[in-house]
Amino acid sequence: MGPRNVPRRPDFHCGWKYGRIAAMLLDKLLDYVTVHSEPFATCLLSLGWRLSLPGPPGVMYQFVMQGNGVLRAPEGQQYPLERFSLAVVPSGIRHTLECGLDVQSERVIEAPPTGEGIVRLVAGSQGSAELRVACGAVNGTYGDSLGLFRRLR
Repeated sequence: MGPRNVPRRPDFHCGWKYGRIAAMLLDKLLDYVTVHSEPFATCLLSLGWRLSLPGPPGVMYQFVMQGNGVLRAPEGQQYPLERFSLAVVPSGIRHTLECGLDVQSERVIEAPPTGEGIVRLVAGSQGSAELRVACGAVNGTYGDSLGLFRRLR
């Protein structure tokens, strides 16, 4: 499969030739993009709990494995999370995960986990965790360059 097999969208009003060239160029550009992912934590939150997380040293992802919740940015912006949601957090941005509308308890993590393996960060009771989130570091490269996400803020 290649650019020839990309169906044309009816609402795309650019010429056929330009669309084919753009698809070929994008296909070639994507051949040189590599994304590396390294999971480092599983966050487990009970109903009514908040987990305050430090700003990651690099770009971080959070993938919701179970439940619903909210990712809150430092300025208070809220981003809803549901099962199979993927959130990308820029480096250095403190943020919180929240489970439920009436948050009454909080666990604060002061520094990113260090060492090998996957760490469990529990806010509330591990047995009654309603929100389960996999966290990891992500790094992208283009060709031989490093830090494709370096300027993500």
